[in-house]
Amino acid sequence: MKLTILMTLYNGAPHLQETLKSVSEQTHKEFIFLILDNASTDSSREIIAASGDPRIHLVELPQNIGQVAALHKGISMIETPYVARIDADDIAMPERLEKQVAHLNTHLEVGICGTYAVAFQTDPDAPDHPPRETQWEYPVDAEDVKVKLLFECALAHPSVMMRMSVLRQYNLNYDPSVKHSYDWDLWQRAAVHTDIVNLPEYLLRYRLHGQSESNRTSTLQDGAAKRLDDFALARLGLEAHPLRRVHRDLCFETMKLEDRRIDFIEDVVKWFETLEKANSTRGIYDDKALHRFLKQRLHLVLTRNSKLGKPVREIFFREKIAQYIPKSWTIKFLGKQVLKK
Repeated sequence: MKLTILMTLYNGAPHLQETLKSVSEQTHKEFIFLILDNASTDSSREIIAASGDPRIHLVELPQNIGQVAALHKGISMIETPYVARIDADDIAMPERLEKQVAHLNTHLEVGICGTYAVAFQTDPDAPDHPPRETQWEYPVDAEDVKVKLLFECALAHPSVMMRMSVLRQYNLNYDPSVKHSYDWDLWQRAAVHTDIVNLPEYLLRYRLHGQSESNRTSTLQDGAAKRLDDFALARLGLEAHPLRRVHRDLCFETMKLEDRRIDFIEDVVKWFETLEKANSTRGIYDDKALHRFLKQRLHLVLTRNSKLGKPVREIFFREKIAQYIPKSWTIKFLGKQVLKK
């Protein structure tokens, strides 16, 4: 038995049956399905019992300890070489487990393997209508994943499969003290020790809900963001650098790029130069991967502030952005500049 699927849930009845069905229909058949129920008060446990799948091991927690603590407990219970994550409202494509197991079997340097995902949201007022869908693509290569983690989460959490020997060797687990972005926190710590990759296939359907977690937990998000930045920037020796103030504005979950002045954009350029200089000394990231990502993120900053006109164009050409983005992006960016002019 190579694999345990780990799921935690609290009152997951509305979509649980669909998730269980997607797991039961996997082409990789040999697994343990470990479910930790956080003292649900709905029919979740009855739905699990009715599935009749002997591979399910249900742990009924006497009280709701929260998802992160439940995930931490679940990881400590796993005895198989691999653990795969899924949430109680998501859908795994039939070949997901088979393809991830095959990749980990043949790439021993990889400790964590995610996939592309399709995010979907149904209209509660029109449940029979096709859901709205967005394709989520993530960096594929380990060095690109590692660089992206400096600024944002680089994996769809319910898509990942992890190598338990790596988690144990480096004492890696979900940290119950991190109440927001706890998956990003784990990936950051893990990337110090192992390669993290994504398979470029849409092997997960990720359900979106009306009210996002980030909107409900902005205070937790701010605290987690500082902790994540502290960890990453300390490794570069930049945790106390005065230009650090612009870093959080450039990160996806808290991105604030519109309606900025040109001095902000020049500070971004200086910050990126500072990151590259520090990395050339510390050797944390692959130089080429870091350089490419920073140029692409600078392009996003310039695009969001294209109304500044000539100064933005000058930075675009001075920093040779066109070398690091698709030709279509360059045409679109310069076309907007011409129209505004």
